[in-house]
Amino acid sequence: MDYKRVHNVSTVNTAKRRSPEERYWLSFKFQNIIKEYGPVNSLAFSSVEPHWFAVSASMRVQLYSIQTKQVVKAISSLKSIVKTSCFRQDGKLIATGDSDGNVSVFNVMTRTCLRTFKGHNQAVNCVRFTADKTRLVSISDDKTIRVWEVSSQEDKPLVFDDNTDYLKALAVSSSNPSKIAVGSYDHKVKIYDLDSQTVLMTIDFMDPVESLLFYPGDALLIVCGGPFVKIYDTFSGKCVAVLGNFEKTVTSICFDGKSSRLIAGSLDQNVKIYNTETFQLVASIKYQQPILSVAMSPDDSTLVVGMVNGLLSIKKRDLSKSSVLKNEIEAEEKAFRTGTLEYFKRTGTSQPDKDDHIVKDTRSRKLAKYDIFLKTFQYSKALDQAIQNKYKLQTSLSVIEELIARKGLRIAITGRDATSLNPIIEYVRKFIMKPEGSAILIELANEVLDAYSPYIADYPNLSELITVLQFKIKSELDLQNDLVMIKGCVDMIVATSEQKLL
Repeated sequence: MDYKRVHNVSTVNTAKRRSPEERYWLSFKFQNIIKEYGPVNSLAFSSVEPHWFAVSASMRVQLYSIQTKQVVKAISSLKSIVKTSCFRQDGKLIATGDSDGNVSVFNVMTRTCLRTFKGHNQAVNCVRFTADKTRLVSISDDKTIRVWEVSSQEDKPLVFDDNTDYLKALAVSSSNPSKIAVGSYDHKVKIYDLDSQTVLMTIDFMDPVESLLFYPGDALLIVCGGPFVKIYDTFSGKCVAVLGNFEKTVTSICFDGKSSRLIAGSLDQNVKIYNTETFQLVASIKYQQPILSVAMSPDDSTLVVGMVNGLLSIKKRDLSKSSVLKNEIEAEEKAFRTGTLEYFKRTGTSQPDKDDHIVKDTRSRKLAKYDIFLKTFQYSKALDQAIQNKYKLQTSLSVIEELIARKGLRIAITGRDATSLNPIIEYVRKFIMKPEGSAILIELANEVLDAYSPYIADYPNLSELITVLQFKIKSELDLQNDLVMIKGCVDMIVATSEQKLL
């Protein structure tokens, strides 16, 4: 069996190099934190410019401008808590559902209530306009689905009452005005055809369903609930992907402006972004509180997140830099195609393709002196060689770590006189406070003290080492006490600022 050379181990946590995708999402920097009147139950963007977004909290719906991040319109005539709201596709109407079971339709510009549909006897959890803009679908805790004719003077909706638990999630097709999907706390997702009034498919999600979203073209359906997001084929009903990067319930999902990324918010305080083609996690953003709702503007300029304690986060990206980052992402996705110049010039950090072959290097490489000594089990000489000044600290630590793994560190230390022990003592004194080497050098110092403390009179430098170690330990403890005091001051400042924000 060939001898394996000692390799330098990474002893510090180096900063991770961020991908263009991560840098793109981190470019949403200009954050505004706004305290709403209650938990932010729903967020919705208008699909027409200037892309106002509606925030449903407490007994009002407020419309914000993405340019100024200020309220431009407020609908405050509602008599109970607003659970949901959505814009019609032309941006002229906004529909709301409240905890009393009412479904209301407002004119966006005048804030006039045009219609109020009364049919549900419990809270309305979601409302959506169909693709033809003529019908409004609502779902409720009363386990019913109601389809209202917006322009009709009659309040006689089409009703589906075949569910067995609270209905929380609703998705409408963007291309087929008669196709909807409904998710319930009975773990079932049903796809309906409104024209034929039939159930096209039933999917068992295995968890209470929180939110639904059709892919463009309706070939796939995204379902979230519990700590999972699952993607289903709407023709076969089979699950094609499971996204399980969450610790708590996923409460809200949405697409970015081009439907190339899926954005999911969770009660674990994280917003995670996935590639909609590969289903790979590409970025993650941490927030202050558990997340109830998330939305992205159609022009990809603004990310809005609503939290359980009423905080509303509005993040806007730097448009001057975002185009450059977008180009980097596209270049990264298209790079390294076989036969291209980029493929020829790829570096050692490039990921291999599935058809690549590993070509082994058969050339023999010259071993370092410490490797030669380790190969022949001359542990004392290997240690003496490794702690010389000509080697980097990482190299020396790697050799000592190899001796520890071989249980040869005591062998390398024992049997020395004062002259041969002094270089080891000086090495420990010099580097023991280095964060990257302290754990290994503490073990080396313990071995030296265990082996030679009974003979301390014969080794003058050993008593000096003990004095130095005592001083450095005391200095480290004093530093930690100071840091604890500073941490207490910072925690007090943060707590005070959060109270003022609330």
